[in-house]
Amino acid sequence: ATNGDLRILGSSKSHGTDPLGPYTATTLDWVSNAMPGTTLYTTFREYEQDAGIIVFEQLFPQELNLKSLNKGSPLLAGTVFPGFSRKTGDRDLPCFAYHGVFPKLESCTVSTYTSSKLGGVPLVIYDDKDEDLPMVVMSPLSSPMAQQMTGENRFFFGAGVKATVEII
Repeated sequence: ATNGDLRILGSSKSHGTDPLGPYTATTLDWVSNAMPGTTLYTTFREYEQDAGIIVFEQLFPQELNLKSLNKGSPLLAGTVFPGFSRKTGDRDLPCFAYHGVFPKLESCTVSTYTSSKLGGVPLVIYDDKDEDLPMVVMSPLSSPMAQQMTGENRFFFGAGVKATVEII
C-alpha cells in the first residue's frame, strides 16, 4: 500500500475460537489497481483471555504473481503485513533477533533492526526501562519457510511472504 497500488475495499469483524482461545477478528479486504477482484485479506485477531496476544494473518483468495507485482522492490518480503513504523515515540526501544546460517542472537534497536535472508526472527522488542519488562515477539505461527521479516526500509519494518516466492 505504500506505493499506492493497494487500497482498502472494505472491512469486517468476526468472532471465533482457535487453539489460543476465543478471539475477535478484524479483516481488511485489499484491492490492487493492477488486478481485478480482491487481491488479499489481512486479519488481526485479538484474544479475549489475553490482551497481550495478537495474531496477524494474510490470505490470498486468488493466484497472485508476486514476481510481477514486486518488480524492482528492494524488500526481502513480497508482501508486508503487519508493518510497523520505526518511530517509537520518545526513545528507541531495544530488540534482538536471530541471524545467520548458524543463527545467533544479535542485539538491535527498532531504528537499527535489519532482516536477512537467513534470519531476523523471532524479533523481540522490549522496554528495558519498565520493571515488568513488557515485550513484543514477532514470529511465524505457520509456514515459517515462506515467512520473511523485512527491515531494509528506514521508515518501517514488518513481516510477510518471502520476495523469492513468485506465485501464491
